[in-house]
Amino acid sequence: MRNVHSPFGFAALAALALSSTACSGSQPASQPSTAQAAQHNQSDVDFVAAMAQHHQQALDLAELVPDRSQNDEVKALAARIRDEQAPEIDQFRALEKEFGASTPASTPMPDASPGAMAGMDMGGAAGMVPENDVEQLRNLSGLKFDTRWIGLMAEHHDGAVKMAQNEIAKGQSPEAKRIAQNIVAAQTAEVAELGALLQQISAEK
Repeated sequence: MRNVHSPFGFAALAALALSSTACSGSQPASQPSTAQAAQHNQSDVDFVAAMAQHHQQALDLAELVPDRSQNDEVKALAARIRDEQAPEIDQFRALEKEFGASTPASTPMPDASPGAMAGMDMGGAAGMVPENDVEQLRNLSGLKFDTRWIGLMAEHHDGAVKMAQNEIAKGQSPEAKRIAQNIVAAQTAEVAELGALLQQISAEK
């Protein structure tokens, strides 16, 4: 068996999974109440604006999978990510409206590596995949696509976990903090799943 060399290997994926501690189990999605939204601070505003952009990029990455991957498990994971994160974007937009702040969907967010931003104090979204990496991914297919997609999605998830942990620590809105807890739990688990999937793909080669 020959290992597949990935820019984001097993050790890095394992480190991401271990560095992100799940705060709570997932809870049913709900739209924020006016009373809940009234209780918020700047950390909440920054979190929902950046996370809406971050989730949108996750959907864009997931949409690349059906036409490029030949792996059923990669396809299933991409579909699950899409189904989980699309409703949360609606929640973020609703919270933005309640908070009296709005970030247009077309507004670009600065790129950042997972370790570059621990939270939202400086603005932007942690873990965003640079456009040149997205372009390279669009030109891949099969095993090369799967390997690269897993690595980029794991980095992207780690950025979301860091932002969510920052919101839990510094935010004030009960609804935003609840969503943040769900993100930590769901995406920490998915980072571990991505690592296991990369290992499986490499072992089968």
